[in-house]
Amino acid sequence: MRVAVVILNWNGWQATAACVDAVEGLDHADVSLVVVDNGSTDGSVSFLRERYPTLRLLESGANLGFAGGMNVALRQLLEESEPEYIWLLNNDARPSPGALTALIDVAEHDPRVGAVGSVLLGGALPSVWAWGGGTVSFRTGLPRHHREPVTPDRIDYLVGASLLLRARALRELGLLDDRFFLYWEDTDISYRLRDAGWKLAVAPDSLVLHEGNGSLAFQSPGWDREFTASSVIFFRQHARFPWAPILISSTGRILLRTARGRWANSAATWQGLRRGLAAS
Repeated sequence: MRVAVVILNWNGWQATAACVDAVEGLDHADVSLVVVDNGSTDGSVSFLRERYPTLRLLESGANLGFAGGMNVALRQLLEESEPEYIWLLNNDARPSPGALTALIDVAEHDPRVGAVGSVLLGGALPSVWAWGGGTVSFRTGLPRHHREPVTPDRIDYLVGASLLLRARALRELGLLDDRFFLYWEDTDISYRLRDAGWKLAVAPDSLVLHEGNGSLAFQSPGWDREFTASSVIFFRQHARFPWAPILISSTGRILLRTARGRWANSAATWQGLRRGLAAS
């Protein structure tokens, strides 16, 4: 199977280089690698070009966010009609040698599988951080990763840190929604796939070590702003009654941060709420 691996870099050439090295160690032969630099200012482009002279390196010209940056590569790959699968991989992910082969085996087992997720491991003593994906509550507005194996009907979304997409499904659905600057874009594409009749699956033997939150520290003001904005866009798009999950999750986050004296986080969450509501 012809597979294109896409890695997004933003001011993180050290992590990206480690990810590229891991991809080069995969046991799957027919792989083409694309790195998108998302407007880095730390010399990433120069370093990566020097270390990997034959690497296909695309430059977005600005920080377009995760979806926008990935779309730079996806657009070109789909126009070329080259790969049968496209593997989105976070630059802070370290796939095991057999991770890609395991993903493809699951996808090839059922032609209606549009996307396959990996078992993501994290922590000093690696444990399961996400068993492929998780569920979304349309009451509380919160997602929850699965930590152990579940049946496919319990998977609402797959985590974009390691996400194999069938190129035919992408051509049918279109690219990632770049209104999601960070977070929830993987949940959105998962719901769009299912709505179009495609299936989601997890490859239990696809093991990927993932550091997590490589762009923004978890629950930092920036994280609260981007997570809130993207969650609002998601529920406006997919919930029958979007105001319940939007208000419960956003106001709950504001109240919790305020109670702990984290005023910058409260303000950032409010900014994210307003931005999500203003998004067209």
